[in-house]
Amino acid sequence: MALKKPNIVVYLSDDHGWEYLGCYGNPHIQTPHLDSIAYFTQHHPVEELYDVTVDPYEFNNLAFDANMRPVLERMRSDVRNWMHTQNDEGQRETWNPN
Repeated sequence: MALKKPNIVVYLSDDHGWEYLGCYGNPHIQTPHLDSIAYFTQHHPVEELYDVTVDPYEFNNLAFDANMRPVLERMRSDVRNWMHTQNDEGQRETWNPN
């Protein structure tokens, strides 16, 4: 079965600043549809895990699924090991996956 084509929205604007959208705090301009897009794209959990073979658009975050914990822990370890090989200690004091 072929995948359905995604709905794509292209938002292109010119010569205006962030203050022209309601989602950025403008009390006089109402942009509810753009606000919902901004919310969806800006608020993400610390960790995300998707099975792109069944969820190609990455809607179902499996990071909180108890069955996926071994996969998530392995991937955390892989990232930590890679960071170590790169001498990248990251921001450990602010990163808490639990």
